[in-house]
Amino acid sequence: MFKLIGSLNVAAVNTITSALIHAEFPLILTANAGRNPSATKLLAELSNVLAVGVLACASSSVPIAGSHPYLLGYHFWGRQPHLDSADVVLVLDIDVPWV
Repeated sequence: MFKLIGSLNVAAVNTITSALIHAEFPLILTANAGRNPSATKLLAELSNVLAVGVLACASSSVPIAGSHPYLLGYHFWGRQPHLDSADVVLVLDIDVPWV
């Protein structure tokens, strides 16, 4: 389904995928994923296939298209919206996700 890029082993990928699939409200937080055009395409595909919302936190680039159905928006200060509701959070290429 997805091309494996990077250094995660298969067990780690399976654990993350399983957590996202079985979550009631999974969430992906990212800031810099949009700096790599390949990552943008893969993130949009992952979000579509697994129905996972993407929240851009103090993003310096566009992680997925603004018209993407699972883009939850851009957030630049304070507590991240949707974080309290999320039961699984995948943090991708982000500097300070807890701010």
